[in-house]
Parts: sequence; structure tokens; C-alpha cells
Amino acid sequence: MTFTVGGKTSPSTTIVVTPGYSVTPGGDPVTAERGGAPVYPGVEVRNNGSQAIPLQTVTATLPAGAAMRWGTQDNPDHQLTVWEVGGNITVYVGSVSDDGQSLTFLDVDLGIPDAGSKSVMWVCVSATDDTPPGPTSAEFSVGDRTSPSTTINVI
Repeated sequence: MTFTVGGKTSPSTTIVVTPGYSVTPGGDPVTAERGGAPVYPGVEVRNNGSQAIPLQTVTATLPAGAAMRWGTQDNPDHQLTVWEVGGNITVYVGSVSDDGQSLTFLDVDLGIPDAGSKSVMWVCVSATDDTPPGPTSAEFSVGDRTSPSTTINVI
């Protein structure tokens, strides 16, 4: 910005715009055994100084071509868990996309009311017998921000 006072133009101080919150991989890597028990990859959400963060739409997407599933074959799981630093836990039930690869959760309270506060959110996934071994991750879209989950090491 510039100001003109008395015919003289002067620049303002630098204005830095930061997003109200950030989303990053959250937690230690998880190990998913092919055809085995479920694991819980997730992300960390941090308030970057915003006074009021509205409810958000969260979408979790399985890795493309990885033959992974939500929950297990016998127990599908379409939930998102949000754990606030204060210990409050909120569970949201999502809707599954037509191709089964994404879960969408509406009106999610990120649980980060104060500057610097953070929360962790995760989903339940498992590797099928056809999942290729190696590292992968789910993808989380929180509002207009996207991040990979913690690493899922498939063995």
C-alpha cells in the first residue's frame, strides 16, 4: 500500500497475510500389514493467529492405486476423529464418494479456538492383500488447505 499526504507518496509498512490455520502431517508413521489390522493416519491442524475459524469441510482421500480401504473388509469405518490438545474428542461420520476413495465430513469444528492452539485428526484405513508394499499416505483437504497424512508404511 502507499499513502499520499500533502502531495508526497510513501509506502506503508509490509503487510503479511497468513492463513488462519495450517495443516501438516500429524504424528509418527504407521505400519499397515497387507490384509491386517487397521491403522490411523492423520494430520495436525494449527491456529496461526485467527480469532474465529468457521466450521470446515474435511475430505480424506485414499492413495490412488493403492488398493486400500476405509476400516477393514468386515468392519468399514467412515469416521473422522478430531482430538483437541485439551483432550476433547469429537467424532464425525462422513459420506463415501461413489468410487469409495474419499470420505467427506461437513461442518467440522477444527478444535483450535486460540492463536497457537492445535488439534489432530485421523481416519481409519487398512491395506488389502493387493496393496503394494512401501510408503504411502492418505490426503486430507481441510477447507482450502491440503496435506498428506502421516506416512503409512505398507508391509
